[in-house]
Amino acid sequence: MEDSWERQYELIFSIEYHRAECELLVADLAAAEERLIMLSRRAANLVDIAAVACLRLTLYTTVDRSDRSVEVCLEYLQRVGVHWSPHPTKDEVRAEYERIWRQVGNRSIEELVDLPLVSDPSVARLSMF
Repeated sequence: MEDSWERQYELIFSIEYHRAECELLVADLAAAEERLIMLSRRAANLVDIAAVACLRLTLYTTVDRSDRSVEVCLEYLQRVGVHWSPHPTKDEVRAEYERIWRQVGNRSIEELVDLPLVSDPSVARLSMF
């Protein structure tokens, strides 16, 4: 099977991802979690990493494990170069809040709504949740 991951990555990833999805839908949550953890290690590009992160968020939301959901989000962000603390200080929170407002600037809500949609699939996938 190891060889098939190298030769047929897209196919094997897709099969395993959809199998995890099915396990989640039929409430075989332990199997889904195990498969998703494996997939998070195997995912080879940001789109696949984001897809697995989203499904893991669904799983952990289903079982009321918001602590694990936060960990999954922080893991994903680290993989895309954003480093946030799971327990930020008040100063870190204030600095991030101010950074966001600097990006928003003086634009109205209407101006923000009219901005182009996210086109990067690795970012767009997570923005759905």
